[in-house]
Amino acid sequence: MSKPVALAVFAHPDDAELACFGTFAALRARGYALSVLSLTDGANSDVEQSYLRPKEARLAAAVLGAELVVEDFEDGSLTAGRVVFDRIEQHIRRVRPSVVLTHYPGPREHQDHQVVGTVATTVAHRAAHVGLVLQGEPPGQADSFTPQLFTDITAHIDLKLKALACYKSEADKGFMHRETVLDRARWWARQAGAVENGVPRYYEAFVVSKALLPVLGV
Repeated sequence: MSKPVALAVFAHPDDAELACFGTFAALRARGYALSVLSLTDGANSDVEQSYLRPKEARLAAAVLGAELVVEDFEDGSLTAGRVVFDRIEQHIRRVRPSVVLTHYPGPREHQDHQVVGTVATTVAHRAAHVGLVLQGEPPGQADSFTPQLFTDITAHIDLKLKALACYKSEADKGFMHRETVLDRARWWARQAGAVENGVPRYYEAFVVSKALLPVLGV
C-alpha cells in the first residue's frame, strides 16, 4: 500500500516552512509522504540575495525529506486565472494528496497569498481524494485569522527551526527570527489549552476549510 500524501501549496519559498512545517513533520512521523509546491521563486523579496531562495527552499525541504517543486510564475503578479488554476490542479492530480495545506487568504494578506490560498482551496475542494484542507497562519498577525484546528508540534519544533534556518537570505526579517517563531508557537499552544507544567509546548494553528470524516465500519 502506498503512503498517504500531504501537499503544501504556497506562493513563495519560506511560506510553507513558516505556516506548517511542524505539522508536516508530524505527518511524516505518521507515515505520510510530503510534497511542497511554491508557485514563485520569491525573487521580488526586499532582500539583496532573494535569488538564493529556491536553493534555500531545497535545503529546507530536504530537512523533512519532502519533494519540492518551484514554479516559474512571477513573484508579486499571481492572479486567480486559468493558468494558475490549471498548474495547481496538475500538481494535485499528480500527487493525489489526502491533506492539502495552503495560505489563509485573508483580506489584508500579500496578494500572492490571497490568490494561492483561494485557488488551492478551491481546487482541493473539487478533488474527492482530498479529505482535509488546512489554511495556515499568516506570517504577520491577521485579526481575521480564527483557527479551529491546532496541531501539537512540540516534538518537531527543532525540525521546523532547522528548515527556517536554511533561509539565510531572509534571516533579518522579524517573522523569521527564532524567538518570534517560538513565541508564536507557544501562543497557539496556550490557545489550544495545552498545559506546560514547566516544559514549553509548541503548536501550529489552521483554519479548516474542508474535512471529510472517514466512513467507520465496513
